[in-house]
Amino acid sequence: MKTKFVDVVIPVHNGAHWLSFCLEELFRFNSKTLCNVYVVNDRSEPYQAQKIRQIVGRYAKKVELIENDNPEGGFGFACNLGASQCLSELILFLNTDCFLTEGVLDKLAGVFSSDP
Repeated sequence: MKTKFVDVVIPVHNGAHWLSFCLEELFRFNSKTLCNVYVVNDRSEPYQAQKIRQIVGRYAKKVELIENDNPEGGFGFACNLGASQCLSELILFLNTDCFLTEGVLDKLAGVFSSDP
């Protein structure tokens, strides 16, 4: 049974405060299956966009920031933009105000790895 890896896409619009907590929790448990993390800044206001860049900067080499400046963007567009960069077989779309519990990514990947 080959273990599958999970990429995480986090669309964010003016939610820099929540993004900080979200990323802390995501990396807190050292998941064996977490591969890539993409934060998509979905047309946040300038002050929020700057804060988002600062927060992502704290996770250099772990998190990639994607800037969405498409005027017809929105949540679905931001999710698709992030997904277009993913390399893993599994993608978890995570809202900034959602926090993961210990082992959840490994359990998720395990379910998809257990039966072809």
